[in-house]
Amino acid sequence: MSRVYCVKEDKSFKTKVLPTFRPDKAINVDKIDFPEYISKLSEVAGIRIDSMDALEKALIKRMDFFYEVGCKVCDHALDDLLYIETTKQEANHTLLKALNKEELSVNEIAKYKSHLLVFLGREYHKRNWAQQYHINTIRNKIPNAIIRTTLIVGFPGETSKDFNELKEFVEEIKFDHLGVFTYSDEDDTVGFNMYPKVRQSTMDKRRDSIMLTQLNINTNRLENLIGETFEAIVDHYDEDINFYALRYYAQALDDVDGYIYVKAKYLELGKFYDVTITDFDEYDLIGEIKKED
Repeated sequence: MSRVYCVKEDKSFKTKVLPTFRPDKAINVDKIDFPEYISKLSEVAGIRIDSMDALEKALIKRMDFFYEVGCKVCDHALDDLLYIETTKQEANHTLLKALNKEELSVNEIAKYKSHLLVFLGREYHKRNWAQQYHINTIRNKIPNAIIRTTLIVGFPGETSKDFNELKEFVEEIKFDHLGVFTYSDEDDTVGFNMYPKVRQSTMDKRRDSIMLTQLNINTNRLENLIGETFEAIVDHYDEDINFYALRYYAQALDDVDGYIYVKAKYLELGKFYDVTITDFDEYDLIGEIKKED
């Protein structure tokens, strides 16, 4: 939220930036960090949360705050979406058990989430907020999943609006690996007879724009890997730079996703080693073999 204020106060920044309300941690009563989140919410809202009534009041207070600073959208990432008829009393019972770190049944979790989602939906309606739901998303289920894709820009009829939506999509998803190429006519394809064609110079600019966006995403991703240790296989020895090139689970064959480069006297090709990441260079990682204890 502090970033929103900084941008808002910057008069030279002409794009309107608004916050999004996302109460996932209040919904995920079954997560291990739920009690910790409720404690933080209680502190921020200035309300002691020891009941469902108190939790709802705290959430309303946060929604009012977001509304006052221009929020128009709420966002949810849910493992599943279901509804079970329940009461506030039943949801309250589950809340108290979760705060006491007691084990919850599948039915208790479902009833709590059902009650809270209905409550939130009514509050969103009062504020005329759009509701966005991501159901069973890959990163919710598998936090370390590697997501990759390839995009085409400049397909006949592609407008500036179409391209901007694509770029926003890339910024939102934050692909681990992304390839972009420009459209080219091919005989006996639907696109060959479609118009208007996009100029090659425009396609090149759009490709470069998305690749620059992806480079920034990749830089942040690789920076976060520094200090991490991965099991990696020795792919080959690069005689040009005198480094061994290794790959871990997130890197495909044939230099598609880069390598982990390691300086060492000798590593056996095809053997796995534990490698600690120490640095990176655009799309490649730099590491050192972890010493055995």
